Amino acid sequence: MQVIGYTRVSTTEQAMEGVSLAAQRAKIEAYAVVKDWTLREVITDAGLSAKTLKRPGLQRVLALVRAREVDVVVVAKLDRLSRRVRDVYDLVELFERKGVALVSLQEASTPRPPPAAP
Repeated sequence: MQVIGYTRVSTTEQAMEGVSLAAQRAKIEAYAVVKDWTLREVITDAGLSAKTLKRPGLQRVLALVRAREVDVVVVAKLDRLSRRVRDVYDLVELFERKGVALVSLQEASTPRPPPAAP
């Protein structure tokens, strides 16, 4: 299984705070270990806004997806891909068409057990 990660920060300040590239990478790497996946690489866009999809790292991810050279793309949060809902929707559709799983660690949900009977 071919698994890659994608990280992005838009500002130097962000890089120093909780969404730093290192923090995103660590979460992605830890998730891969838990899933027993070999992480091929983590592609990064540092200091680039999510207002557009025209970022070198993201374009590389999309090229790998379009060529079906990856099976899974892992991100720490969906907003690392884009801040525009329409862009995220279009990306999800592309991934689905190509049979590539998109895993967002922040938005992943864990089923909760039903409440106890009274």
